[in-house]
Formats: sequence, C-alpha cells, structure tokens
Amino acid sequence: MGLLGARSLVRVGIELKGMAIIGGIAPDDWPPAPDQIAAQFGLPAAVIKLHLNDVFYLSQAQKALILSLAQRIADILAHIATERAILIGKLESIIQRNKL
Repeated sequence: MGLLGARSLVRVGIELKGMAIIGGIAPDDWPPAPDQIAAQFGLPAAVIKLHLNDVFYLSQAQKALILSLAQRIADILAHIATERAILIGKLESIIQRNKL
C-alpha cells in the first residue's frame, strides 16, 4: 500500500530471536486512490475508503526519530531476552545441584 515502516532485528547471542517492527506510517503523498488499492488487494473501494486514515501521520523529524529508535527498541528487547536466558540457566543449575 506504500506505507512506511522500520524494522530491527532482536538477537540473543548469535541467534535471531525476533524483530521490532514499526509500521503504518503515511508517506508524504498519502492517501493513494482508493480504487487503486482496492484493485491491488481485491477489496471493495468502499472498505478501503473507510480505513485510509487509519495510519500514523508523522513529521519528517518524527520519522527520523522512529528510524533512530527502532534499533534501540530491538536492543532493549534483546537485553531482556538475554537476561531471561541467563536467569533460566541459573535456575536450571540450582535444580540440578539440588537433585544430587
């Protein structure tokens, strides 16, 4: 549909665990012709017209901020996932020691 977005990968160690996705941002020339989108996706134009404004309108400064924040968000998620993995490892170690 021509909407803008950004994405960043979430890694824990060398493993890819997920992705932070920011989307639904209207480009400067939004909205496109409803008939064009309707034909592209096989939907009635009336349905498209109802939802053309269900997007985020951001200034250029806000768009730049989103781009810079996408990786920071992914890094925070990766940090949380890494800490969780470490904690689970410690708990499993405690369980194993108590079984002996």
